[in-house]
Order: sequence, then C-alpha cells, then structure tokens
Amino acid sequence: MDGDGIEQFILERVNIFIENFQVQVVPKIMNESVGYVKGFVGVVSFLAIMIIAAVLLAKDYKGIMEKLYRKGEMRCAINIGKKIFRHIGTFIRAQFIILLIISLLCGSVLFLGGIEGGIAIGLFTGFMDMLPFIGTGLVLMPLAFWQILNGYYAKAVICVILYVVCALTREFLEPKLIGEKMGIFPVAILFSVYAGVKLFGVFGIVKGPLALITIYEIYIFLKGKNGFRDEGREESGN
Repeated sequence: MDGDGIEQFILERVNIFIENFQVQVVPKIMNESVGYVKGFVGVVSFLAIMIIAAVLLAKDYKGIMEKLYRKGEMRCAINIGKKIFRHIGTFIRAQFIILLIISLLCGSVLFLGGIEGGIAIGLFTGFMDMLPFIGTGLVLMPLAFWQILNGYYAKAVICVILYVVCALTREFLEPKLIGEKMGIFPVAILFSVYAGVKLFGVFGIVKGPLALITIYEIYIFLKGKNGFRDEGREESGN
C-alpha cells in the first residue's frame, strides 16, 4: 500500500469515527446535559425559594407567633408539638444510653471471657438489643450454642448469664429513663416499636413510638380540655 492509499484509508476511518460520534455520542451527551441542567436549575430554584422564605420568616417570626398564639387551638397544637419533640428527645437519649451500656457490658464480658472477636460481637449485640422482641438473645444464644458444639462449656455459660444480665439491665433502665420521664409505660413503647416495624419496616423503630407519643399527647390534651369544660359547667350550675 503506497502513501496515498494509507492517507485515504486514515481519512475514511476518521470520517467514519466522526459520523459515529455525531450520530451516537453527541445526542446522548446533549440529552444527559439537558437532564443535568434541569436538575441544576431545580436545585438552585429550590434553594433560592428556601432562602427567601427563611429571610421572610425570620423577619416576621415574632408577629406570626403572636398571631398563632392568639388562637387557642393553634396554641394547643404548638404546645403538643413541643411536648412530642421533647418526648422524642427523651426516647432517643434513653435508647442511646441503654445501647451504650449494653454494648460496653457485652464487649468487656465477651473479651474477658476469651471469646474470639468479643469486642466486635459485643458492639453488634448492643445494637441488636434495640430491635423489638429480638434483643441480645439473637446473638448471645446462638453464640452459646456454638461454644457448646466446640466444647467450650464455660464460655457457653458466660453467654447465657450475659444474656440474662442484659435483659435485666434493660428492664431496670427503661422505666427509669423512659417511663418515669414520659409518663408512658415502657411496655407500650415496646409494642409501639413492634407495631411500627410490622407496618413501616425498619423505619418503624422510630415511626411507631412517634405515633404513640402523638396519640398520647392528643389524648392528654382532649382529656384536659373536656375536664376544663366539665368544671366550667359545674360552676355555672352552682
């Protein structure tokens, strides 16, 4: 093949490449670019609206809150909302404290008991303790059975005793950290978590107690409101 033939061959290949690029690649790039531009414009618009709304709200916040508080129903709704958020904070803080205590307890006992990977297993056990009707038994009981199969009977006994101690620890701490501060029985919280998981999946761990707390606060509000009306009727009757 002479020099002219090579040049002609290269030019043909370049033209074919350019045509394929124009037909296949360029439209895809343009389509994706349009999508990216639309998404970018949407994000910028959302942020701009949120910033403007935040500025306007900050400017008129005091006046808005004063108008809302003049209406009895809205004032009660705001108070209920504040109590709900306070209860949610109490519930999350209590669960975190219990998780931390049980994780440290399991990790230290399993490590000192000579169980391989005791610290990691202990941390995982503390997390599993948050799940309703599962708890530490899902980890510690199979672990005890595994130790028996391997002939480590003392380690199996340690796992069983640790399971009992963890269950008693939760039973002792939960009423102190949740029930007494929120005014709701811990067993009700437990069943709300279970119902939430059944209805909403993993996020039901949060949605279940949140629904229970909301219903409870609305019930307390309606009960107090009806009690106030009954007292007013009795006074007017006298």
